[in-house]
Amino acid sequence: MTSTDQICFVFDGGVVGDRTFAPTDPEMAAVGFFHVDVALTLVRDHMRPRLRAALTALSTGHALYLHEGRAPVS
Repeated sequence: MTSTDQICFVFDGGVVGDRTFAPTDPEMAAVGFFHVDVALTLVRDHMRPRLRAALTALSTGHALYLHEGRAPVS
């Protein structure tokens, strides 16, 4: 991997109740919870396919492997 390579993992964190969250990592400026339609407008362009794939994996119960944000062509 080069210094520009990245590995992105998306995890299902479950349902969040009425608790307040504050960032504890100095790299995080804020924490927010958004409806999916809003989240898709907030993430960077290259993250949208990853978020959509994560939602598909959640609804189907099957993990997905992506290459550059998309399913690899076989």
